[in-house]
Amino acid sequence: MSVRPNSLKAATRRLIEACGGQESCVLIPGMPITRHQSFSEAGNGALPDRFLRIDVAALLEADCGLPIVTAEMARATGHVLVPLPMVAAQRTPLGRITAQAMKETSEVFARLGGFLDDGVLNSAEGAQLDREIDEAILKLLALKAEADAVVARGGE
Repeated sequence: MSVRPNSLKAATRRLIEACGGQESCVLIPGMPITRHQSFSEAGNGALPDRFLRIDVAALLEADCGLPIVTAEMARATGHVLVPLPMVAAQRTPLGRITAQAMKETSEVFARLGGFLDDGVLNSAEGAQLDREIDEAILKLLALKAEADAVVARGGE
């Protein structure tokens, strides 16, 4: 995992294009950059010290709906982006339990990853992992029950 030469610059150029070009970027509500040339500079590989600020990249990604720069940063550090199911963002019982189930299951894998840092899963760690898995199973069963209830009611 590493940052490839100009990979962030290339992602920046793709993001700016996805937002309609540098002139369009300055028109995005809340955009702190008012000089459209700043966007050109941020994507220019010949200017290695000029990048978009993180908040600006986030604003652009929110505008076009594509996490282009964020995905490249994740790739460079050995991660991937996984979009949240839309139901998790909803303020409904199903949305809340979906978010809780996602949290609990992600904690299982985070805990397992921490335990395996030394390449060994000992009995104490195994017991802790069992508790995390049990918590995740309970949330997943609650999610199943709520999803079944939503279907029985004819949908949300």
